Amino acid sequence: MNEKLKIEINKYATQDQYIRNLSLKFPQIKELCSEVIFQDSISKKFVEKVLRKYSWPTISLVGEEASHNFWLLVQHMDKDIILQKEVLKLLKKAVEKNEADSKDLAYLEDRILIAEGKKQLYGTQFKIENGKLVMSPTEDLDNLEKRRNKMGLFDVETQLNELKKTYKNLLR
Repeated sequence: MNEKLKIEINKYATQDQYIRNLSLKFPQIKELCSEVIFQDSISKKFVEKVLRKYSWPTISLVGEEASHNFWLLVQHMDKDIILQKEVLKLLKKAVEKNEADSKDLAYLEDRILIAEGKKQLYGTQFKIENGKLVMSPTEDLDNLEKRRNKMGLFDVETQLNELKKTYKNLLR
């Protein structure tokens, strides 16, 4: 276990979540959007450094929480889909070896597919339209819950209820 790396990853994730939660709590403060972008740029440099040195930070290297938190940082790097796609390959290998969480893989894969203008596979990505949460376009809705279950995800309704709590200040 690399305690130093674990602590560092968790610190970056805490900073990431702090500024994002602040911007959700106070959406009227436009400067917070700039702070989120700035935090993402700092996190990106850190992520790239970790990837060069360790590849994907596996559960056995940093523990479950830090491995998940590393995914969180990558998930927020929407401005660099190339990096996200490279990380997706590493994450898939780690999941195959039970060294990363399959839920994280599902979310990142969906995020990339949506960014590429394609339909997502697991229904993890939503957008706000007219003050309501709407699932982004999704493949084969009839088998969606089966795919979600296979990846260890909650059902869509449970996820939607959680998202409503998170984004309550942006919804009508």
